[in-house]
Amino acid sequence: MCGINGYCGWRAPGLAAAMNRALRHRGPDAEGVWLAPRGDIGLGNRRLKIVDLSPAAAMPMSNEEGTVWLTFNGEIYNAAGLRAQLQDRYRFRSRSDTEALLHAYEEWGVECLERLRGMFAFALWDERRQWLFLARDRLGKKPLYYWRQGRRLAFASEIKALWQVPEISREPDAAALADFVRFRYVLGERSGFRDIRRLPPAHAAIWREGEWRSWRYWELPAPESAARTDGEWEARIRELLEESVELRMISDVPVGVMLSGGLDSSLLAALVARRHAALKTFTAEFPGAGGLDEGGKARRLAQALGFEHHSTAILPPTPDELMELAGILEEPLADAAAWPTLQVARLARSQGVPVLLSGEGADEVFWGYPRYRALELGERLSGLRWGSAEGGELDRSRWRRYWQRGGLNARNYRALLALPDSARRRLYPGLPAGEPPPLPATGGAAQRAAQWDLMHWMPNDLLLKLDKTTMAASIEGRCPYLDAYLVESAQRLPAHLKQTWRENKIVLRRLAVRLVPADTRAARKQPFRPPFDAWLEPQTPLGGWLPARLAESELMRQGLVSGDAIVWLRRQAEAGAVAAKQHLWTLASLLAWHEAARQLAPVPAPTAAG
Repeated sequence: MCGINGYCGWRAPGLAAAMNRALRHRGPDAEGVWLAPRGDIGLGNRRLKIVDLSPAAAMPMSNEEGTVWLTFNGEIYNAAGLRAQLQDRYRFRSRSDTEALLHAYEEWGVECLERLRGMFAFALWDERRQWLFLARDRLGKKPLYYWRQGRRLAFASEIKALWQVPEISREPDAAALADFVRFRYVLGERSGFRDIRRLPPAHAAIWREGEWRSWRYWELPAPESAARTDGEWEARIRELLEESVELRMISDVPVGVMLSGGLDSSLLAALVARRHAALKTFTAEFPGAGGLDEGGKARRLAQALGFEHHSTAILPPTPDELMELAGILEEPLADAAAWPTLQVARLARSQGVPVLLSGEGADEVFWGYPRYRALELGERLSGLRWGSAEGGELDRSRWRRYWQRGGLNARNYRALLALPDSARRRLYPGLPAGEPPPLPATGGAAQRAAQWDLMHWMPNDLLLKLDKTTMAASIEGRCPYLDAYLVESAQRLPAHLKQTWRENKIVLRRLAVRLVPADTRAARKQPFRPPFDAWLEPQTPLGGWLPARLAESELMRQGLVSGDAIVWLRRQAEAGAVAAKQHLWTLASLLAWHEAARQLAPVPAPTAAG
């Protein structure tokens, strides 16, 4: 796991080193820079040593002839298999997956992407072809940002590294902010900043003599069920999940588990316990939060499995801590779970554990959300409908937000997730409406909604949160449920093995029968949701900071946010609008991001020459 960066098209001999300094948290163990002899190309790398801790695995790494140079972030879990295929044709100097990737490119060119099983973002300079090849993993676990201007290109794992290029503006992207206030994260290639773009998941690009060509190299498979019995499907999913867990245990440093009291992480921990002992588990606890706190269940499960358990009590972030979190996330993101995830990662690092397994992805892959069942019900009842949101009010109950605005069906799924247009116009009068990506065209209502979540919510919220917060603590986060082979098989899994009218994640619950306590298997879906509504009460430090800081902010002066936004949201919350509490956090996150982007100063980069 590393931080990568680089540039093409101009002479800036100290730029890669400056970008490395901005990424030190992603790779505290080593750093490297390669500059092309001609002087207008540079690659940088900060390394977090996980597999092959020796200097032989240092990056940027070259082939034997020095004609191909690679800077790489991630893990290629099938590196051993690739090495076995290639060892007769190439000489390996290390055990690293970096070298396996390097020689895979030499052997198969850009088609090597089809053979990679893992999480990755990388950049590779090919001297013979005179191009820079960039790629990002299928589901978007690892980030890759870039900036283009004329014949110049710069890229990095994080935005703060790109700020070392003086020409890159920090001006917000209004279209990205429009997405954010509707969905609480940014969609597509936008980053929140006008000049900076993201390479999307499952995409690759070639940069050659100032020309940029990008393409998608992988798609979620069509939801067509294969001819298997239920028993055969259960055996296949179990085989792939066990294999995925074992691959993600490959490490030369300690591996731990992020453990909640829910089914997903509990099943992961139980699968790990079947073959590995003396691991550490880590949990966030929310004192006084009642049902939101699953720390007790996590502790009991860890003890039953024989693991050494550690927990941390999550206190509300102060205004300064919220600003720090915004600087870590870099993009506008209103996922309150980022704060406890950061604290758990810091706890794991303090205990000498630099790799954590996470249960992220199980709900999207195996349909764990109640809204998927509700969509199927709405489709069968020809679009169940309840009321209208055009009066400017927010939702009065949990289910109303699913049963209004055009009916409960897949066609309206994006609207069901978003802030109503009437509320958006009232709260954010200076932002455009925007148009989110469409749902997939095929499959049932739940299938199409889950695919949309996998393609958009997963990389742009859940995985961004996991990557940025864990890497801020120099931790590598791994997601066994998001193994591409497992995801592809799960897309073809019959719907009745994912959900019924009474239960969700059916196949995972069946796999857990012999491994996980009955109360965990039978538990209703409980999101990892900190009590952010209590954090924003007017009498709290954060709740008091919000209106005062907003009143003097550029967001208010530019007319992007309404002057009565906080008053209106709090009135709605007092009247019982559950969504109003979430949108208060969205507003606090927007303010913290905007302030952090203006205040954080980059490490000065040497002046470019030539």
